[in-house]
Amino acid sequence: MLAFETMWFFLVLCLPLSLAHAIFSWFPPAERESTKQALLRGLISSIPVWLISRFLGSLLPSMVGSPFYAFNEWLDHILPYSLLPLLAYAFFWRLDEKVEGGLLQRRLTAFYGACLGPFGFVEMTRTELSPNLYTLIVLPLIILAIAASMPAVFRLWRGAWTSRRILMGLAFTIAGLLLGLTRWLLLARYWYIAIALVAGAALLVWFRALPGLLSRAAGKASIA
Repeated sequence: MLAFETMWFFLVLCLPLSLAHAIFSWFPPAERESTKQALLRGLISSIPVWLISRFLGSLLPSMVGSPFYAFNEWLDHILPYSLLPLLAYAFFWRLDEKVEGGLLQRRLTAFYGACLGPFGFVEMTRTELSPNLYTLIVLPLIILAIAASMPAVFRLWRGAWTSRRILMGLAFTIAGLLLGLTRWLLLARYWYIAIALVAGAALLVWFRALPGLLSRAAGKASIA
């Protein structure tokens, strides 16, 4: 019982605590107001993002027990959690705004973290009667990977040529479906493959997201 209670804490607090650590450790003090603004706007956006994601998740019939269950998970969690916060961000700031790359990534990371941060608690209420390893451990890690890596992915996508953007879109779709497959893999007891996929997402965050977060602004950038 105590182990399950501990895992509930992990589901609820994994992303908020990670975001708080990133802000206090890596975000420059000069960007404090920009960060506060992004956090507030992200938190406001979490409600419509959640409602739309639940609608998208209901579009496909459940395919539990089949590898095609990856499409359910992709449409229920991975696709909306990856793209809807970015669309919400575009409501407050222009996506083509001329701003230093490091500031853009940190502000977008704060926005994603605040937008997706409450979802751990909501997922707990959805699965309280049937907790499982995926929901309690794997899903919060996937949400954390999305919140940390999508700002870096968007930063690369924004500066890429059209052909490279298409390739990045295809790679994003394939990676999302692979992550969506982790739930079925755990159900089918292919847990070692599921762990490898989650570890791959962690490596993406480490090598792609962290360098951008640690880069410092060369000059004073607009934060409006």
